Amino acid sequence: MSGGAQVAARGVDASVRRGRISQPEGGDMGRTGQAVKARWRAWRSAVASGSRHDRDRGDVPGWVMITVMTAALVVAIATLATPALQNLFTSAINSVSGIGGGG
Repeated sequence: MSGGAQVAARGVDASVRRGRISQPEGGDMGRTGQAVKARWRAWRSAVASGSRHDRDRGDVPGWVMITVMTAALVVAIATLATPALQNLFTSAINSVSGIGGGG
């Protein structure tokens, strides 16, 4: 069991002992309580075995590829658009300030 799961399990156990979380009398939890208990046990066993962590880790190369491709697109667009943007900026400044003989 991972450190976070152990802390969570200890916190729940301690809260039950201190009376912050009540348990039904006679162990009759009802259908909702049984469902919650079953999910809790499934979560604890999944965290203890590390199966969810292993499953989530598999998409890292995909995100790396998306990041690299996005950076390449930004560089390509910036390379193509830089001269036009410089000319646009220069002409806008010259028309506002009157410096440079334009306008």
